[in-house]
Amino acid sequence: MTWLDKSLPTSYEYYTNGGITEGLSDNQDYFMLNGKNITIYSGSFHYFRVPRAYWRDRLRKMRAAGLNTVETYIPWNLHEPQPGLYDFGTGETDMQDFLHLEEFLKTAQEEDLFALVRPGPYICAEWEFGGLPSWILRKTTKGLCQGFYRLLTLTQTQKLQLDRIKKLQPQKPIMVMEYWSGDYTEKWDIVRELIAKHSKIQTKTPDPPAVKNRISYTPIKVEKQLLLSEVIDGFQNKITSNYIISMEKLSINGNSGQSYGYIVYRKTNLDIPANATLIIEDYIRDVVLVLLNGVLLNKPLKTSDDLNGFGYWRLKNSAIILSDTEVKNVTLDLVVENMGRVNLGDLSQFYQWKGLRNQVYLNYEPLTNWEIVPLEFKTAWNKALIGWHDIKNKISTPALYKVSFVITSTPQDTYINMKHWSQGIVIVNGFVLGRHILLGPQLSLYIPGSLLVKGNNDIIIFEHFNAADMVEFSSEPMWKNQLIQTSQGCNIKFNSIIGGIILCLIMCKIY
Repeated sequence: MTWLDKSLPTSYEYYTNGGITEGLSDNQDYFMLNGKNITIYSGSFHYFRVPRAYWRDRLRKMRAAGLNTVETYIPWNLHEPQPGLYDFGTGETDMQDFLHLEEFLKTAQEEDLFALVRPGPYICAEWEFGGLPSWILRKTTKGLCQGFYRLLTLTQTQKLQLDRIKKLQPQKPIMVMEYWSGDYTEKWDIVRELIAKHSKIQTKTPDPPAVKNRISYTPIKVEKQLLLSEVIDGFQNKITSNYIISMEKLSINGNSGQSYGYIVYRKTNLDIPANATLIIEDYIRDVVLVLLNGVLLNKPLKTSDDLNGFGYWRLKNSAIILSDTEVKNVTLDLVVENMGRVNLGDLSQFYQWKGLRNQVYLNYEPLTNWEIVPLEFKTAWNKALIGWHDIKNKISTPALYKVSFVITSTPQDTYINMKHWSQGIVIVNGFVLGRHILLGPQLSLYIPGSLLVKGNNDIIIFEHFNAADMVEFSSEPMWKNQLIQTSQGCNIKFNSIIGGIILCLIMCKIY
């Protein structure tokens, strides 16, 4: 590490000089650390959202901005994906390489950053279920979200509300959370200048690390396909049930249910009268594809108005006509996507069962005797998929598509261009990278170089509706609208985004 002013002490040197006698104190109207006055300038960094290989780089950028502390949450649902099964980097889950918490904290210390650790169990964090594991729904939810701290949301009357806090806690320091920023942008420079100007204690800060190179790999023609119906046909260990079961109630994963992905409800040997109506009771959680003998019946997603119609979470008691003629001995598949459990809201909103929970009717007669297929898209399963063939049809056809490409040098960061795809997920070398959907401003997904390898790389795209001809890349993020205006009238231009970084400035005013 290169320090800008070698004559200054590091933060750890300054606050531990003379020995350690006490920790952080708020027994006065300012913070003290080991008996010395401290203003906490903290950035929020969610280690579980950033590849482990990039932790040091990101932490050093934070320290270079003048921050002296990193704040992080601990997601219960990742560290204990099943009751009693823990993963702190060696648990052999798909996310294990993101979960070396001890290493992260040691790296922060090596980069001269103190740490504020927020363990939950509920963390909010714009994270799946607020960090709660989905298996907790199998147990009682009584008291699940009780006892949360009350927080003030600062608007344009920040000073007034800060004065209110000061009045309520006259002998305590004030901490403001969260003001948001990003990578090397004008905001990053402003934060650095403000801290340098107002910090009363000067310590060493490192030179800002160079921005990692991002490249656009050569486009690849899409030639290999697996129809979704073929994937369901070949799925081993289908679950049989007289009735519909939600994801969380499945007896899989050590009897902890299914947390993520898709769930398929299959009804075979079904006789359907002409113009018969399929009715899904209550709400779909969250998106359903209806296939009859492997043929998609849904209307392809095109506009946001389509979200108000059949197939999506907004509509109660969804109904669709299955066939205008009588058909016999057919197979009906209801493929339901879990799009994530919200992380905040009223207590009633935390009862977030995914898939289907209630009856499915054919002309108001309940259907029973289902085969259930949990499509979790775990890494090992993704890598083991076989039976790839030439493309049969890619219009209004739910299918998986696979391309391979060779990297001959050190893998670099890139973006996968999803502009010409409709809706689904992207998988890189077995790892589920993220969702794609044609609605909204985002047209690309960030692929960190650490997910790629020198040699052969595979990308699988599960597409609900219409596939593109090529898999394309970009060296920059792609947006439908480059310039977005916030409700406060600030213009934000998305021109330099590092995937997974959230930098929020926590200003602690000392009176």
